Amino acid sequence: MVHGTTWSNALRFALSRLVNLPAGSNTHYYFGICTPQSHPIHQQFWRRIEDDFGARVIVTLNYDILVEQALHTGDTRHRGAPRCYYGGFQHVQAVRKMTDVTRKTDELVRLGNEIVLYKLHGSVNWAWEWHSPTLKIHNDVRAVFRHSDDVGTPAVIPPIPEKEMPPEFSQVWNEARRSLSQCSRWIACGYSLPPYDVALRAFFEGILSEGNQTAILLLAPESPTLVERWRQICSKSTQVLPFPGFPDAFNHQWK
Repeated sequence: MVHGTTWSNALRFALSRLVNLPAGSNTHYYFGICTPQSHPIHQQFWRRIEDDFGARVIVTLNYDILVEQALHTGDTRHRGAPRCYYGGFQHVQAVRKMTDVTRKTDELVRLGNEIVLYKLHGSVNWAWEWHSPTLKIHNDVRAVFRHSDDVGTPAVIPPIPEKEMPPEFSQVWNEARRSLSQCSRWIACGYSLPPYDVALRAFFEGILSEGNQTAILLLAPESPTLVERWRQICSKSTQVLPFPGFPDAFNHQWK
């Protein structure tokens, strides 16, 4: 405990800033990956990469659930399953969508199977809970808003060396590595490949050293300054192409 708080409480406070809960009580039990919503620019991004590239593998370093909430069938009036599932877990996945907190009733919703989503650092809807043998996947974000660690803690990890990872995250990283190695084109959106993130740099370098990638598209305002960083860890045959950030990137041909 430092200055009156704990690491667990500080983590929850920070993660809760990533969740834009609607007004009302108990909304953290209803708001989750079965809630379809996204910013228009976010929607345009996913339409673009699916139309141009047929993207089927997504790797994110973020803890939020923006990807899951964007990858829905388009019906914003119905809380249904996202089109993606989590890589590193069993392929057939289901979550319990709360229908009435007071009566403790819920509905089992099976996640989609179109796109595999790897969350290398965890998610606000994942939790370690004493009664679960492994990471628990919730539809909602309850784990972030719990007042006690007795019923579970959010399953997120900071950037750490792979050798220090919990076994569940090692499986996520290993499967992400295999999937990325089979993708000939990468779109790196908003990621700067910072030198201090040694584990991720080694992770990407190990995959790119196999030379299976033909192109890496960098989407970021500072993308021209990032080209050399990526060229240092990929083969000479791989093109590294800089593009501006959003929304300017949509004015360019990505293919």
